[in-house]
Amino acid sequence: MQRAFQSPCFVNQYHHLHSSRQGFRCRAAGAAQTLRAQGVSGLYRGFGPALARSVPANGTCFVVYEVARTALGQMASAPTTEACVPAFALAREL
Repeated sequence: MQRAFQSPCFVNQYHHLHSSRQGFRCRAAGAAQTLRAQGVSGLYRGFGPALARSVPANGTCFVVYEVARTALGQMASAPTTEACVPAFALAREL
């Protein structure tokens, strides 16, 4: 973790964040402790905010993909003119 250009403040924050984490032996142990402490609803804590972030992002990706696919499909079916011919194709003709 020690690097020549890291400030001591960064190193202290890194150490604090990673040394104060509560660890579990495995996922099953973490799930069991959460069930005992908070019940079934504890397993779904944070699910709503995760959906609120994921749904708009995935919707945006879908729309961009569909628009690009449609635009590229129209470009592929359009008749080619000399202005649209790539430079490497013109170079082969010379």
